[in-house]
Amino acid sequence: MKKLLAVVICAFVFTVPAYCQVQNTFVETLIDKLKQFGINHTEEKAYLQLDKPYYAAGDTIYFKAYVTTGEHQLSNLSSILHVDLIDPASRVNRSLTLKLTQGLTWGDFELPDSLQKGEYRVRAYTQLMQNDPGSFFDLPVSIGAVKNVKMYENAPASKQMFKADVQFFPEGGNMVTDVRNKVGFKAIGTDGLGTSVSGVIVDNYNKTVARFASGHAGMGSFFLLPEEGRTYRAKYKLKDSIQQVVDLPKPLTKGVALSVNTKPDKVSVQIDVNHNYYKENENKNIILAIYSGGKLTHVLTKLDSWELTLDLPVKQFATGVTRFTVFSEQGVPLCERLSFVQNPADQAVLQVSSNKNAYSKRDKVQIDINRKDQPLESAKGHYSVTVIDESKVPDVNYRNSIQSYLLLTSEVKGYIEQPDYYFDNSNEKTNAELDALMLTQGYRKFTWQEVLKDTAHAGKLPPEKAIGLSGTITSLKTRQPVANGTVNLVSPNNGPLFSQQTDANGRFAFTGILFADSTRFLITATDAAGNHDVKITMDKTATAFAVAPLNTPGVASTDMQSYLQNAQQEQMQSSLYKPLNGKVLKEVKVNALRSSNIVGSGHADQYIDMRKVTEGGGSLYDVLVGRLNGIRFINGIPYLAGYNHGPMQIVIDGVIMETRLDTNQHAMGDAVLKTLVPGDVETVEVLKYSNASIYGQIGGNGVLIVTTRQGTGSAAATETDPGILVFKAPGLSVAREFYSPRYDVAATTTHPDLRSTIYWQPEITTDAKGNASFNYYNADGTGTYRVIVEGIDEAGHIGRAVYRYAVR
Repeated sequence: MKKLLAVVICAFVFTVPAYCQVQNTFVETLIDKLKQFGINHTEEKAYLQLDKPYYAAGDTIYFKAYVTTGEHQLSNLSSILHVDLIDPASRVNRSLTLKLTQGLTWGDFELPDSLQKGEYRVRAYTQLMQNDPGSFFDLPVSIGAVKNVKMYENAPASKQMFKADVQFFPEGGNMVTDVRNKVGFKAIGTDGLGTSVSGVIVDNYNKTVARFASGHAGMGSFFLLPEEGRTYRAKYKLKDSIQQVVDLPKPLTKGVALSVNTKPDKVSVQIDVNHNYYKENENKNIILAIYSGGKLTHVLTKLDSWELTLDLPVKQFATGVTRFTVFSEQGVPLCERLSFVQNPADQAVLQVSSNKNAYSKRDKVQIDINRKDQPLESAKGHYSVTVIDESKVPDVNYRNSIQSYLLLTSEVKGYIEQPDYYFDNSNEKTNAELDALMLTQGYRKFTWQEVLKDTAHAGKLPPEKAIGLSGTITSLKTRQPVANGTVNLVSPNNGPLFSQQTDANGRFAFTGILFADSTRFLITATDAAGNHDVKITMDKTATAFAVAPLNTPGVASTDMQSYLQNAQQEQMQSSLYKPLNGKVLKEVKVNALRSSNIVGSGHADQYIDMRKVTEGGGSLYDVLVGRLNGIRFINGIPYLAGYNHGPMQIVIDGVIMETRLDTNQHAMGDAVLKTLVPGDVETVEVLKYSNASIYGQIGGNGVLIVTTRQGTGSAAATETDPGILVFKAPGLSVAREFYSPRYDVAATTTHPDLRSTIYWQPEITTDAKGNASFNYYNADGTGTYRVIVEGIDEAGHIGRAVYRYAVR
């Protein structure tokens, strides 16, 4: 007997306070608890598009980051994104702190040419995501060496060995006797990846009752009608192995089975119960809960048939993983099924085209982007674009794209092999294979037990809005914390930022500030009586979040061979040729030296480029003694020779350093120059007389200007005198602009253009009609160039398009 459900559906969205009243206390409780769970577990996701799938030492990794919340809405919760480059030993090699604006940011990692080859990772997370480290974006990135390329090719791959295994997953969670069950399976090889498997299912009488064979990534499914009193085993053979036998899960003699069949236009749901369960629960309520796109939809019906069916149009679902759960009227989950639904109406359909079908070397290319989906709820979107020469960068099939990551990978547990395979060419075959994946993967977002427990959420980290600096003041005499002391924070450019008093524990904290990476601050402090005899201790900045092992395969070295050979040639060419008439064929690395002189560089009596200073002692003072013209040092402090009115004013990164004088107005103690490391300094400038007058009265005895290097990304504190601290803080990283040469005039050089990334643009915004365009120039490589466009519009619609054209 089959019952076709007449559906009255009540939907609930986290942001909507009201919900439909239903005559079932559990349904009301579930809705209310799910609402509260959503409030208490605000989530963000991060996705990064990289300009290439793999790199060589000496390259630059360019990336665009998208941070979303809810159903792929660009997040305005967090203002800071942390991005780590993790080395093959699972150590953080470099970290970037990036400013998020409406969920968007971009940056880069410059790889030294001496970088060790191997499997690296790029990881991204917000502070909010630290509440669930499993939600971090974590992408394997292979980096090869340009020196001794063949060594990389022949190096043995480092892979964790796994036990070859086959697992079976009944649809809904359990096999049920006397009901036709769908059973998914997944075969894993010794390398941890899916492997082919085939076999038969036999009962305890050794009778064959089903056959199975894997499809993509070692997965598949088959149907089985278990009988009461019988058990079942799988006899199978993995690739290149002998036959093995494993027991299937024992079928329930009293239970409920759930089947979901997703089609292009509808989703069909079927609930089957066997005779024993039906006899015991006839006419009791049964609840089907459907969780899709942040909405809970439910169907409440009586169990007055052995088979209940329901058809729902696809347009009622959000594209992505949908969770179907059957509950008893007491709220006991009976079975559950994940299914992937693709609703064309909530996706951004992008069309990419070019102004010609084929091009020549160094031709100008114009690319147009057009939204083709209708109606356009919000066509204005944010996209990133990379153009790659495929002859130099062979495609790595089916890695994560913005679609596969946000819609699939981030939603389910476990490693997904070649996730973009299911999106690159969606058809009946790939949809069936995606359904097999849904049968074998678990849901990551939450469990119903978590929702119903409604546990406390104390200690949850909030969204990070800015960077903070904090520390402690202690007395030099008593070594005890100084209460009610005064702390001033001064930056090079903005003058006094904050002034505050310490608490009873001598603590201070400056919050709500944003500053560039490696900014040096001057921090001064006094006790409650105004005395400087205190020590300032800054808190250590938060170190990179702990790194968990990630056992995922990298790119095969043979796939990288052509790329590494081209990278080697490109680096050789860059050392042979210098830019001519402003035309360069490689990314420009600006080498102009910085100056913190308030009137800029070029206004000094003496100028020292510290990069060219290779000899000297261990401190900046040791290097400068005898090197500065017309300057003598007394007690480590500089004076203009023959000029006895007082010490020179020292300025570090724009911060005017205080000089302590004794009662006779003589400089006291060692200077800050003895605490600076030469390698941290970029330039030193000497200003005398008229040149120093720009600093007013404090420049009357001359000025010594020290400008430190940027981009170390680490904190460093230099205590100059009691109550004074120069503190270099890791702040916001600034992305460099990708260099793309222009060939719009007659070429004045024949230097080869060996670029592999032809063009990278992290932010292209479409207009209200969904249109945008950009242009660039080809390199000297011939063959196929690949254009990849990814992004999200302001309504949360995800879009991706791949376009190829020929270069002859």
